[in-house]
Amino acid sequence: MGYDVSPRPAPRQAEKWSDQELEQLARLAAKRWRAKAIAAEMGRTEAGVRGKAASHGIALVSDRAPAPITLRRLSA
Repeated sequence: MGYDVSPRPAPRQAEKWSDQELEQLARLAAKRWRAKAIAAEMGRTEAGVRGKAASHGIALVSDRAPAPITLRRLSA
């Protein structure tokens, strides 16, 4: 009996955000990534990502919004 080793590192909750991380957050948000995916990519908590985005005026995609659809014109 023992504990399973988690494949993901623990979120960095207490660490300050660097300028590079803020730029990465803005870049991923511009690509319409969801907050949960951004948090996983950056090793932060979802609440931390949402809070930092709100404090810096970065708009995030709503988790209830449908996935972006790429429309293309069909040739006849």
